[in-house]
Amino acid sequence: MGAAPVHQVSISTDINRHDINPSLVFFEDTKGQLSFSDVYQDRRSIPWLRVPNGMPSFGFSTSTYWIYASLDIDSTDTQWYLNVDNSQLRKLDVYLIESSGKTKVFQTGDRFEFSGRPLQYRTFLFPLDVSKRGALDVLVRIESPYPLRAPLFIVEKDRFLQDAVQTELAYGVLFGFLVVMAIYNFFIFLATQEVSYLFYVFFTISSALFLGAELGFTFQYLWPSAISWQQHSVGVLACLTMLFSGLFVLEFLQLRVHHRILHFLLWVFVIYSIVMLFVGFMLTPFYLQQINSAVVLLVGVLVPVASVIVWRKGQKEAGYLAVAGVLYVMGIMIMIAHRQGLIPSVAVSRYTLEIGSALELTLLSFALADKLKRKNSQRLILDQQARDVRSRVLVEQEFALERERVSNERLEKNVKVRTERLHQALAELTAVNHKLEEMSTIDSITGLKNQTSFFERLKEEWERAYRDQTPVALLLVSIDRYDSIGDCYGHVAAEESLKVVGQMLRALITRPADVVARVEIAMFGAVLPNTEKEGIEHLALEIETKLKSEPINLGVCCISVSVGCGAAVMVPQEVGDSELLLDAARVQLGFG
Repeated sequence: MGAAPVHQVSISTDINRHDINPSLVFFEDTKGQLSFSDVYQDRRSIPWLRVPNGMPSFGFSTSTYWIYASLDIDSTDTQWYLNVDNSQLRKLDVYLIESSGKTKVFQTGDRFEFSGRPLQYRTFLFPLDVSKRGALDVLVRIESPYPLRAPLFIVEKDRFLQDAVQTELAYGVLFGFLVVMAIYNFFIFLATQEVSYLFYVFFTISSALFLGAELGFTFQYLWPSAISWQQHSVGVLACLTMLFSGLFVLEFLQLRVHHRILHFLLWVFVIYSIVMLFVGFMLTPFYLQQINSAVVLLVGVLVPVASVIVWRKGQKEAGYLAVAGVLYVMGIMIMIAHRQGLIPSVAVSRYTLEIGSALELTLLSFALADKLKRKNSQRLILDQQARDVRSRVLVEQEFALERERVSNERLEKNVKVRTERLHQALAELTAVNHKLEEMSTIDSITGLKNQTSFFERLKEEWERAYRDQTPVALLLVSIDRYDSIGDCYGHVAAEESLKVVGQMLRALITRPADVVARVEIAMFGAVLPNTEKEGIEHLALEIETKLKSEPINLGVCCISVSVGCGAAVMVPQEVGDSELLLDAARVQLGFG
């Protein structure tokens, strides 16, 4: 096949927008090694080809494409723009060669920050500033991992600004519609707590972001300096949109109830989307977008099938989803065919993504509204049935309550009698237990605390004094020659002497915190918290003096009893060393 001839395109001021795509020729550099000088100097010998379907769309390709056009500009007074109407190009080099040989070079694409573009616009815009009328050659080099499309238009400045305002306004309405839909359905979610509404909100937001990235708005307004993220944003946001669309379909159709196989397949799709959200940063867009396109087509067929199955089972709102799925598949097929250059570039094929997104989200909103209406109707029917059942239950309950009231009256009488008896028995048992508890801690002869109670109290006061770092005193009082009293006067007299000494100690040691106990056969002990050495020594002297001055009257005779006292005072330095205080007191008593 011979080379296609290069036709010169006349750019006159009679027309303010020129579509030069039908006149374009291209050359595919499969190795990407040719430079500008290689191509332009040999332009007459290069086998140029006509662009397919009147539009330079080449689909996914790793080749470098050179696009060539020859212009004839009839005026230098008019400001013309060259518009490469595509926002997704990695490497875009534009060469403008005048007949005099003067060449202007523009290098752009999303390999640079947005601020590096010749004119700040979401697609690629270049000023055609020529010094004189006549021929102007345009040579465009494109290389990209995205679908390769480079529609070229020559637009007069005022016409471009007018078209740009109208276009931006239309897209503003579209994105405003998506935002309103998201906010409206979010409030419905808050009111109904239906999870499908929440997934719809996330699906709408992610669709808006994906659409904005695809059209170049996000790079222009949201992340103009994030080059790496821009290069992956379309693929990653597509995965995010796929994730929420899958979750929405699963929740909306309830496939786990209606069809387990389709439920499993859609979960595979959701898991794929989650994985690709993270793996997508490591894949080049060349592979990620092709894989996503294939997966989306498969799922796009799966969703209408699932919707029809659920619709036939009585869930009428699934019909909206089936129609939306069919339109979605058709839109995706048209968009892919347009990007591959298989169909002409007309309004429907150029704006199929925008039209499809708006129609799909609108139909899904209708589906959600119909589902909510159906659920409300079912809820009203169930509420009425519940009220009827409740009325019958109340009537039966009244009869049951009356019977129960009569039975309860008789039962209450019996329970009251038995409760009174039980309380009486519990009171008696409590008194006995209290008495037994006292007996277990009281010495039977003197009525004082016994040895066990004494040592427990000694440990408690030692621990308390350790925490507060206050002195604790111990006084041991031992009756001298106690065995001789028993031998001379008898066992009763010996016990009487113990009682008298115990009563005397109780009379002298009166503080509530102090404790007096019988610790051995003829020995008494007293624990006195917060007592200094002078106090305990004074108490010991008082005890000895009182016993010497007051003999014990046994009725038939009086006997004199003497005692020995051992006192010790310590401020505890260690926990659990109360034996130190006892040993010190015994040493003072003469038992050490």
